[in-house]
Amino acid sequence: MLAVGLGAEDVQLYIAGRPEVTIGCYNSPQSVTLSGTQNSIEEIRKELVDAGIFARKVNSSGNAYHSPLMRPAAQEFLQLFEDIYTKLVTSPTRGDKLNRVQMYSCITNESVEVETFGFNHWKMNLESPVFFDQATRSLLTSVPEVNVLIEIGPHSALAGPIKQIASTLKLDQTRLAYLPTLIRGQDGVENLLNLAGALFVLDYPIDINKVNFDKDIDMRGVNENMSRLGANLLVDFPGYQWNYDAVYWKDKRLAQELRFRKHCRHDLLGSRDPGSSQSSPCYRNKLKLSDLPWLRDHKVSFLDMVSAKTKWLDW
Repeated sequence: MLAVGLGAEDVQLYIAGRPEVTIGCYNSPQSVTLSGTQNSIEEIRKELVDAGIFARKVNSSGNAYHSPLMRPAAQEFLQLFEDIYTKLVTSPTRGDKLNRVQMYSCITNESVEVETFGFNHWKMNLESPVFFDQATRSLLTSVPEVNVLIEIGPHSALAGPIKQIASTLKLDQTRLAYLPTLIRGQDGVENLLNLAGALFVLDYPIDINKVNFDKDIDMRGVNENMSRLGANLLVDFPGYQWNYDAVYWKDKRLAQELRFRKHCRHDLLGSRDPGSSQSSPCYRNKLKLSDLPWLRDHKVSFLDMVSAKTKWLDW
């Protein structure tokens, strides 16, 4: 599979004459994913890169998902899981919950109900193109109150296409939020906690107790009261950023004199020692010709009391 930074019409120039390559995913008006044989995909990738067009192989373990090449695997997939799916949908408890969710199929590009199609729909998902662009636009157009899209998958891959779709529909980017569930290479538990926290901030009815505490875990070793009472919101916290008008640290006098010196360093005297008194201040300096090259031309004479001769102190 090959992710390409071109729309469905523009990419036809590169797949024409290659029946073994098809558009596997219509990601957005400016992005598609191609599926095909390994050699053909590599040839197209080189052509696109040479033309300065974005092209990146998808880590699909060498599988050409969403293309006719998947038909043998799709048939086996149907045989293995059709019975399990049928029992799940017809379950009196699980079925009711599933039927409450309105679903826009990326295979048929229509709003569907779970009980109206069998497991063959998921088989088609393996061997048919994914019309993500079209289905997402249908969803956002038909249900304009949708303001959060959550990608349920092993990696955050649809952030860019969703942004492009929203731009095509001229939707306010601040109104439509995108949230991933898992991100490749990161801790999955932390990712899901971040998702729950983001939904909570967006004022969705998230049960924070269920997010933070597993009822099957004995919490006595952690906090017996918290296990009994559950987590509570601290509603008396200020609703604004911390006030920095008051300073809550106190420096020692030496540190203050060092950080808030009143005078610059003098070339000869150096800097005043922190802590020296006002009546007899002390200064510390280290003379270097590299710092004060003008000292090279200055000499000091002194009388050697032993030899009674004048000597010169050369810097």
